[in-house]
Amino acid sequence: MGSRLLSQNGKKLALNEKLRRQEWLKSLRKPALAALMSEWPTAAVGTHVTQRVDKVAISPGSEYDTMGVRWYGKGAYLRPPSRPKTTKLNVAHEGDFVFCRIDVQNGPFAVVPPDLDGALVTNEFPLYAVDGDVLDAQFLALCFASQGALDQIGKKRDGRDGRARWKEHDFEAWRIPLPPLDVQGRTVEVMGAVDATVTALEAEVSAARTARAALVDQLLVDLGEEVTDYVMDDVADWTSGGTPKADNPAFYSGEIPWAIIGDVRGRYVGETTRRITKAGLDAIGGERKLVQPGAVLVTMYGTIGRSAITTVPTATNQAIARGVPNELVTAEYLRLWISAREADLVKLGEGKTQQNISKAKILQFPIKVPKPESQKRVVDIMTTVDDQIDSLERELASMAGARAALLDSLLTREIEVVLPGSDEVDEEEITQGLPTDRWLG
Repeated sequence: MGSRLLSQNGKKLALNEKLRRQEWLKSLRKPALAALMSEWPTAAVGTHVTQRVDKVAISPGSEYDTMGVRWYGKGAYLRPPSRPKTTKLNVAHEGDFVFCRIDVQNGPFAVVPPDLDGALVTNEFPLYAVDGDVLDAQFLALCFASQGALDQIGKKRDGRDGRARWKEHDFEAWRIPLPPLDVQGRTVEVMGAVDATVTALEAEVSAARTARAALVDQLLVDLGEEVTDYVMDDVADWTSGGTPKADNPAFYSGEIPWAIIGDVRGRYVGETTRRITKAGLDAIGGERKLVQPGAVLVTMYGTIGRSAITTVPTATNQAIARGVPNELVTAEYLRLWISAREADLVKLGEGKTQQNISKAKILQFPIKVPKPESQKRVVDIMTTVDDQIDSLERELASMAGARAALLDSLLTREIEVVLPGSDEVDEEEITQGLPTDRWLG
């Protein structure tokens, strides 16, 4: 029943995506020949924004709800109560542009929404009023959601402390494309339609993962046998990895797989984005930092609870816990249990800017363990469901990649939006010559 439900949802989602894709495709076109010769004019951000300083006094030692900004353009939010180490906080206003000065290469930029009008912020979150006659605040946010811009910011931070602050003068000096205001607004609308597709996919994946957890629980009940309650520390030997110094080329481009969080997707990890040398492995602790095939990797920083089984000897960074199962569980069952309980692990995350979970919390995380032969039965039954979830996650990753490429194409004027009232363009003309292979998949 659960498998059929996931399949039906997947078909419904594919249909919705197809329809939505047609709608926003009609809003795009190739630039005129003259426009192809040049990108949009650019301007320093600081020429069209003004830093807002609207401070209020607070009581030292008292708790306050303050506003934060999520990574990757995911918007502003109200953080849990805290005791700011200051005597004054700034007041945010609806429509202000805000960013976090820490980890800025990860895209913590947002526009203050109506429900956060009047929220308090610390100095780590500078606020700016945007000149709406020239610059759309939401378009400005898109400029800093562009992967091209984030990559450039990352390069400028090479060799600096990973949490070094990107200060106000850095932000104000940053140059952005500045098309006419109506083009900015239409670009925001088009990207909003694409984001709605991505959000629908994310909801589908989330629902599928929730269904998976319920199915695992029901299968354990249906076994009709006693299961034993353990914690993760009982069923595996857990370690974590390390990162060689990024500025030493002798540590990288070697033969040893070195997994980072982005490599932990699907059920197995064999290939990794980066590899390190023997010198790089020695720099993080040597052979003890290498796990053999059959270890279960669990992500701990930012993206919490993703899991996969190694198929080759693999090193990892410190953001990944590595569990080597003992005789109580198989690697496949351990990975399945962690994957089904990903949402519970996420709830254990802590952190102001980024949610992380410690290895200590993983060690004490509960697991129900049936007999070995029953573990295999549960894994075999759940494989079909996992295959469908993997397919949904690949579709989500593909759409997210398409969104990023489309945004870069719009900002560099590789393609343009069609403004209301423009001449109608048929579908063949819309797609002919556009870089659709980059952003439609």
